[in-house]
Amino acid sequence: MALTAYLDEIKTDFASCEVVAYVDLGSRLVLRVNSENARPQEWLDRLGVAAAEMLNGELAQSFGTAGGHSDEAMIETGGVRFVFVRSPADPIEALCCTCTPDTDIEALTARMRDTLIRLAETGGPA
Repeated sequence: MALTAYLDEIKTDFASCEVVAYVDLGSRLVLRVNSENARPQEWLDRLGVAAAEMLNGELAQSFGTAGGHSDEAMIETGGVRFVFVRSPADPIEALCCTCTPDTDIEALTARMRDTLIRLAETGGPA
């Protein structure tokens, strides 16, 4: 299954998610996105930087995590939750979702993690 189909599945199953993005943490770039509304490139660039900072950067290190990184993170601002999940199979890949505060975060993060595992098992993004 192609990466786009995986992102579509998350978006379909979690209607409260407005954006689902696949991020390369090393380059801090959003490589693929599924969004209800088109987002400017600058917004996507900031999302990539936020993902890298939340999972690898000083914020992750400030939480005292082993290895100086975090596998999951969430921030809320302006009534929007940003959820970041690192791939268990490839630590430079992550998914990010923006969603409403009423989203079941445990179910969403589990689904994001599962999607990243399934993606790795099928050979990575295509």
